[in-house]
Amino acid sequence: MKASIISHSADVDGLMAAFFVMVREESRGNSVEVKFSDYDDMLFNLEASDGQLIYVCDLGIDKEKEQRLVNLVKDKIAYGASVTYIDHHPDDPTVLRALSDLGVNVIHSLDDCAGVLAYSSFQEEIPQRYAIYAAYAAIGDHMEKGKIASQIMAKVDSILAYFEASVLTLAIDKKDNIKSGLLAYLKQSPFSHSYPGVMEAATKQLAQMEEFSKRQFHLERGSHYSWAHSDCSFFTGRAATLMLQLLPIDVAVAYKLDEERGAYDVSFRCATDVDIDLGILAHDVATWVGGTGGGHKKASGASVPSNKLEDFLKAIAQRLRGLALLVKGYEVKAPYLRNGDVSLLLQGHHVSPKGCLWYRKRTQQLRLECLTPVG
Repeated sequence: MKASIISHSADVDGLMAAFFVMVREESRGNSVEVKFSDYDDMLFNLEASDGQLIYVCDLGIDKEKEQRLVNLVKDKIAYGASVTYIDHHPDDPTVLRALSDLGVNVIHSLDDCAGVLAYSSFQEEIPQRYAIYAAYAAIGDHMEKGKIASQIMAKVDSILAYFEASVLTLAIDKKDNIKSGLLAYLKQSPFSHSYPGVMEAATKQLAQMEEFSKRQFHLERGSHYSWAHSDCSFFTGRAATLMLQLLPIDVAVAYKLDEERGAYDVSFRCATDVDIDLGILAHDVATWVGGTGGGHKKASGASVPSNKLEDFLKAIAQRLRGLALLVKGYEVKAPYLRNGDVSLLLQGHHVSPKGCLWYRKRTQQLRLECLTPVG
């Protein structure tokens, strides 16, 4: 039989999830085809897959594409395919249940990354020496403290794991061909930095990050957010993370034009002590301007039509401007905050008890509850 693996193209987690599935299926005597995919072409690659066994790894389900995904999977199963979905993004439970009801093997958890979930699920068919690759996946996704990942981390050489995961994270690019060769190489050696081109690609990214860090960033007085255009080849997520490191802000937004798609890739990152849901923020604003978006609570992304970037940034500013009003002792309810009422800690700012947060959804502007003292 043939196994078709569709896995996230942009990070170590997607690489390692694909690796574990590949090793499992090859040990069963099946042929394997791996297609690294991004969110924009996930459905295209799924429709084009011709394996009797289909795996979709580390690719969250965009709300606007949920029904199309369910319909595609239904068709694949009707033609005799077996489908497995492995993911750790905050996917809609209703969609996950719909997939499960169709017969999909849904492996999903918010506690560990996709690579760790794949390793844990197929561990009995995967040689022990490959466990360190699950650590690479967890480190690359900043989830090494996950329920399963923490147990794996306790049994591997942490210095080696952090070094190799860091080099891979820097080296991997959405459109390169390094990943396919790496899959075969990793079966022989855990020292991925020795694979031709890896260290060179990582060093190149570091040099570009250094140049990016020397830029002068625009920062409005009193604001706790900033955005910047990234003209470097590395991911916008890395640019946003650098901005958090360099600037006195709590939320960073970086964007870069993908000329082939005619759309901007946008990444959001926020400080760990700010309880804002960037996944919901990215989705709501991106769909409002005709794009797509979503992701994790503190790290998310969006694809925005090139002619809508200005509208997108204005809408983001409108929402984030309210963050400057929040200090310890005040509560706010907002659609992009999880778990209801949350006390946000942004010290050193005067807050008017009448201050309120504004929320723009599609074409309407709605006033939220005003900030009120806690207790």
